[in-house]
Amino acid sequence: MKYTPRIHQLPPGLCNRIAAGEVVDRPAGVVKELIENSLDAGANDIEIFLENGGQELIRVTDNGSGMMEEELELAFSRHATSKISDFDDLWNIHTFGFRGEALPSIASVAQVRIESSSEFFRDDPEAMGAFLELSGGEIVQRGPCAYTKGTKIAIRDLFRNVPARLKFLKSASAEQKRITDIVARLAMAHESISFRLVAGNRELLRFRAEDDVRARLREVWPPDVADALFPFSASGEGISVAGFTAPPEKPHVRSDRLWLYVNGRSVSDKLLQRAVREAYKGRLLAREYPQSILFMTLDPADVDVNVHPAKSEVRFRDENRVFSIVMHAIRQALDAHGFNDAGVSAEQNNAVDNVFYEQTNLLKPEKKAAESTPAGFWGAADGWSAKPEQKSVDAEEVSFVPDFCPPQRDLLGKKTEFREIPPEFVKNAWTDQRKIQPICSENVCDAPAEYVASPLNQQQTFGAVIGPYRYLGQLGNSYLMLQDMRNDRENASFILLDQHAAHERVLVSQLQKRGVSGPAQTLVLPLDFTLHRAELERLEELWDTLISLGFSLKMRDLGTAKGVTVTSIPGMLSRENAASFLKESLSGSVSDLNALWAGMACKAAIKAGDSLSEDEALNLIRQWLNAEDREYCPHGRPCVLSWSIADLDRLFKR
Repeated sequence: MKYTPRIHQLPPGLCNRIAAGEVVDRPAGVVKELIENSLDAGANDIEIFLENGGQELIRVTDNGSGMMEEELELAFSRHATSKISDFDDLWNIHTFGFRGEALPSIASVAQVRIESSSEFFRDDPEAMGAFLELSGGEIVQRGPCAYTKGTKIAIRDLFRNVPARLKFLKSASAEQKRITDIVARLAMAHESISFRLVAGNRELLRFRAEDDVRARLREVWPPDVADALFPFSASGEGISVAGFTAPPEKPHVRSDRLWLYVNGRSVSDKLLQRAVREAYKGRLLAREYPQSILFMTLDPADVDVNVHPAKSEVRFRDENRVFSIVMHAIRQALDAHGFNDAGVSAEQNNAVDNVFYEQTNLLKPEKKAAESTPAGFWGAADGWSAKPEQKSVDAEEVSFVPDFCPPQRDLLGKKTEFREIPPEFVKNAWTDQRKIQPICSENVCDAPAEYVASPLNQQQTFGAVIGPYRYLGQLGNSYLMLQDMRNDRENASFILLDQHAAHERVLVSQLQKRGVSGPAQTLVLPLDFTLHRAELERLEELWDTLISLGFSLKMRDLGTAKGVTVTSIPGMLSRENAASFLKESLSGSVSDLNALWAGMACKAAIKAGDSLSEDEALNLIRQWLNAEDREYCPHGRPCVLSWSIADLDRLFKR
């Protein structure tokens, strides 16, 4: 018979370590708990000092009400608190802490020294403070200390007695970044309190008591984002919301700039996140997130903050009411600031999943670029001729299109069976050379071209044929029109291709296969940037990647700030586009190498509004048809839309 262990009581030390894993899973969690204790103590000046990302030392000093000597030991006992007294208090919480778990949990996994002086003795010239030292949750020393208003607590060697927990910590710089984020978030909800964060001999953050939310956001968010924020507010039915949000054209790739507060508490609440994103519906792509800071105030009885060990999640009594007021507050602000034209119709917001057959206005044209299309723009396609020849062709020859599609799928991903075009149809007649440097010195496709133009009799029809499709022309200098050449009515369709999105996909496919090819461009006049604190951190993260992309960078010390000089850029970017790309990258608009490639491709690609010759259009189509994942651009927008005969019949109400 299998032995079953008997139920027994766990020792207090083990209980504290288990609780520590829930409450303080990393240095940032310790900092959060200690700052919240300072806020509950009424402090208006809080300083945080770190060593080695908080793993070696975390010291928090405040000028709050402090504690008396007999309270110090009690503060490190489990479930000892001054915040609540009975069950009813759980539904009327006005403080950050209330469980009495944080300090004993921290003390069980670190060495702790706390010094505190009670405000009750501030007028006594002979008053003394008291200190307490603990190791592994056990008191090792206690005694008096000099009187200084408030409390100073130092946490050393965090998780030193829990090696398994240490293995899950990130690098010192990564943990320090988490702490910086925690301090910034806490500071936003307490404008009347000054905060200072120092790591070694470097000041990471300083918020003065007179700084408002917008001024504080400028310290931690990129300037172009912070300056673009506009306010919103609403109230009703016992709930008030207020804050700032960014225009739709300044989205973020992650949700980490969606800061939410409920009664002054920073939370990560999915309901509030959905409400904010719903307000931006139709204005952002599925992979984009708004940049917003939202403060909600409501009766404590209407929100439960006791649903998560770290109190980072809440539960609302009336979720529908909360969702509605948040969504409408932000949506009304967006409309009031002229962001009501999202470029997507109401019908498209409710469209079915098949974007190719149901959506007709997803793509909003971009502003026309100043540059012309450079020579070599299409790589290997520069050598292909796509002009229809002026010669008679029998009807039988027209109906037989000796062309070839990829063996896996055609333009819309359907199976096709077309034969390869005979080599004699392949021409190398396009010799037009532009003045701008070519994007790539290498051919995009090593394999023989799968799509080339087929000559047709212009007396019978018009436009060159590429695969099973006929090119009909360019619409609005933004979209390429194609006709499906398969003759039966069921397969006939009209196709629109976004030239900018298609070229983005071509360039990203090239980068994914070969990286950045060709020599870098040395700039006669280097680019100089003065870096915001957030941009400097981002540059440190992206440094090696930017070098691999072809940028040459050199840091500059500007005294009170840092700067970077760019002396060379990738060959595929102009000077103006390189500067724009770097600004967007440092603002956090991209999150990984693929996103960087997408950003470079976006800057280098032809733009909506650029006029293309027939040769250029056909060569773009050919290379796009050979690209992977060609249905969507690197940002997730559709490259192509298609309407079958049935779709057109339905639109014309036949």
